[in-house]
Amino acid sequence: MLLGYGLGDVNVLTALDWSRNVFSEGEIDYPHDVIQVLRKQNPLDAPYRDRNGVMILETSDLTDLFEEFGIVRLEHLEARARQTLALQELTDEMANPQKENIEKFIDDRSFRQSNLKILSQFPVHLISGFISFLDKCIDETWLRSKPYGAFEGYNQNLTIILDILTAFEATNIPPALFQTVAYSLDRLAIYVGRNAGQSFAAAHTWDERKVKLSQEVITELRDISEALGYSNLETLLMTL
Repeated sequence: MLLGYGLGDVNVLTALDWSRNVFSEGEIDYPHDVIQVLRKQNPLDAPYRDRNGVMILETSDLTDLFEEFGIVRLEHLEARARQTLALQELTDEMANPQKENIEKFIDDRSFRQSNLKILSQFPVHLISGFISFLDKCIDETWLRSKPYGAFEGYNQNLTIILDILTAFEATNIPPALFQTVAYSLDRLAIYVGRNAGQSFAAAHTWDERKVKLSQEVITELRDISEALGYSNLETLLMTL
């Protein structure tokens, strides 16, 4: 925060240029917004951006601005506390998963998607525990597929994988999770189809949901399958 300076000041311009070029190599996304507080007698309620992308907040007095900020900040802290609690509860569940939690993740779509939503927001904190938990869930679907004619387990397996691939932005999926999912999809691929010994339900799920995979996810899956020799996955991806 700079008080008493305008955005045309040479020192301010130098600081702004530095904020956009912290890293010398590559393009790295990090917060570096510039917010200008502009005093106006009749300030606008909503912020706006100027032609240079600077966000402008109008206020009649700094006291009013900080009173409003204090209210918003408290709301943010309360929401953060709720997120932290949910994160800790999920971490504990995945560290020592009970069989009922594994079964609920497989069978209860809303439960699964709510957990994936939390995971997508905090992938760094949860990824190692989630991969271990995911392995147990995938193993359970294979156990369900063991009896003769029990093809629904394959469909449940595929549904979990597709939920993961659509819950994340491609750039936000941790590499370890991407590789785990690619391996699981390669292992499953030969059972997805409408021939004898294959799951018709899984084939229907694949045909219905494959269009929702982003091009970035598809490209990454193809790269992994080529690098690791996942021929079954390559064949499945050819249907896209």
